Amino acid sequence: MQKKYNVSTTARLTGVHPQTLRYYETIGLIHPRRTIGGVRRYNEWDIQQLREIRKLANRGVNLEGIKIILEFTEENNILRRQLAANKGDTIFTAGSSGDVNIEQYAKLSLINRIRLFRSLRKKDIENPTLLQIEGGRKS
Repeated sequence: MQKKYNVSTTARLTGVHPQTLRYYETIGLIHPRRTIGGVRRYNEWDIQQLREIRKLANRGVNLEGIKIILEFTEENNILRRQLAANKGDTIFTAGSSGDVNIEQYAKLSLINRIRLFRSLRKKDIENPTLLQIEGGRKS
């Protein structure tokens, strides 16, 4: 079972003031779980996230920049897990002219992986230009 920490303990462990923790939650940087009574409970992942936020802030990154970095980091982690699970799956893309390209997912640049991830996450794509064929292998 994972340890859970209250606001004051989390503040002491991370060096972040309790009011700052509440503010970070308000702006969406962190998402602590809550008890039935509404008390915030932070776990080890939250502690690591807060340490990363503090490290980035100490390097001069503003809160909006930190939020973007954390989102990209999480998307990158998801993509890495997907890549490990689907190693070798072929990605088929079609351009607006109808030409089809076949690429190995591992060869995509980070920005293209993020774009791919975002397009696959959307439930309703009005004009789909990307299709992932599961189990497809490049010969």
